[in-house]
Amino acid sequence: MTSSFAAQKGWAQSTSPSPAMQLAAKIADSMRDSLALTEAQRQQVYDVNIALHNSKSQVWTQYAGSRTRLQSELQNIESTRDSLYNIILGPANKYQLYISKKPNIIKSN
Repeated sequence: MTSSFAAQKGWAQSTSPSPAMQLAAKIADSMRDSLALTEAQRQQVYDVNIALHNSKSQVWTQYAGSRTRLQSELQNIESTRDSLYNIILGPANKYQLYISKKPNIIKSN
């Protein structure tokens, strides 16, 4: 991660990004490179991944005592990922390319 990237994100020099932010950036960068996304699309993918992480964090807190319910709620959140990506990638006709490259994108993260 370059210092200019950190500066763009508003991270202080002494503050490192959270693991969730690091993973979201890695996924967004991987998709940008694999699908030739614009910087705006890359940012939208990053934002989707942060939003999904935040939703999952809330579910972890809310359903920590019920493993079955926790798994179900986490899967419900995860199942929205591709439809959210479709909103970003569909107008650029890159969603089908994403679907075809999804196994490699997932494997690299």
